[in-house]
Formats: sequence, structure tokens, C-alpha cells
Amino acid sequence: MRLPPALRVVGLVVGGAGLTIVAPLIYALVIGDSIQAFLLPFGLATLLFLGALRLGRRIPPPTRRESLLAAVLTWIGLSLFGVSPYVLGSAAGGAGGPIDAFFESTAGFTATGATVITEGQGNPGR
Repeated sequence: MRLPPALRVVGLVVGGAGLTIVAPLIYALVIGDSIQAFLLPFGLATLLFLGALRLGRRIPPPTRRESLLAAVLTWIGLSLFGVSPYVLGSAAGGAGGPIDAFFESTAGFTATGATVITEGQGNPGR
């Protein structure tokens, strides 16, 4: 099994998904909120995506086994990437720590609807 084809897929998917953080970044700018929690993840996603595009030109397509590895690593990578706005942001309603942030991120990407953010943390009605 070759690792580079799987990592290229992970870089394209995680980096591409990470670029969607531009939406909350723009929203924070519009409402006058801090954008610090979004700048670092946006920069990292851009570098990851462009790096996977550029370096991946010489990498052959993944085999079935490498594709399975890419799927597993993509889910883990997406969840880890999604932690950064929770950890970097300090707004009320944020996750209580890195473990809670990982849980929130994973729940968001898997659409489970689960949360560890309580009503006292700025999430009324839950």
C-alpha cells in the first residue's frame, strides 16, 4: 500500500472542506466580531488544499485499499480540523475544552445532532 495517494485524497477533501470556513469568517467581519478563530484554520486549509493539488500531479490514483485508508483518515482529519475554531475562539457558547471541541466537531461532520454545549454556555433552548 502506498501512502501518498491516500494522503493526497485526504489533503484535497480536508483542505477543500476547510476552505468553507470563509463563510463564518465573512459573517464575523459583517457583524464586527473577532475573526481570529477563523484566520488560522483558513490559512491552513488553503495551504493543505493547494499543496495536495500541486504535489498530487505526480501521484498515481489510489487503489481500493488506499481509498479505504483515505476515507478513514479523512473523517479523522475533518474532525481534527473542525476543532480549531472552537479552541481558538473564546466566544460564549463555545466548547469547554479540546475534548469537548473534538466531540462538537465530530458531531457536526457526522450530523448526529449531539452536543456537549449546555444552556449555561450561551446555547439557549437546549
